[in-house]
Amino acid sequence: MKGLFLNTWAPSTVDGAMPVTNMFGGGANDYLRDPDLARLVAKQRTVDGDDRIAVFAELAGANIATGALIPLYSPETVYVTDPSLSWKPRADGLFTFEDTAYSA
Repeated sequence: MKGLFLNTWAPSTVDGAMPVTNMFGGGANDYLRDPDLARLVAKQRTVDGDDRIAVFAELAGANIATGALIPLYSPETVYVTDPSLSWKPRADGLFTFEDTAYSA
C-alpha cells in the first residue's frame, strides 16, 4: 500500500457491519484486499452476541498488526441547548430534529 488517506467515519447505522465491510470486506476503503479479513467481515454477519464481538476483536487485532487504518483522534461533539428545548443528540453525531420540541 502506498500513500496516505485521511477519512472520518460515523456510520448512521450505529453498527460495525458497514464500516468493516467498507474497510476490510472489499469496500471502497479496503486498501489491503486481504481475503482472510474479507472472510471475517462475512462471518460477523452470521453470528451475534459474544461471537460477533470476538470477530470484531479479531478484525481490530488484524488492523493493529498491519497498521492499515490508524485512528488519529476522536472528535468531541459539544451541544448547547436551551432548557426549554427537548432534544436528544444521536449516537452517530448526525443532526436530526424531527423529534425536537420547544416549550416556552
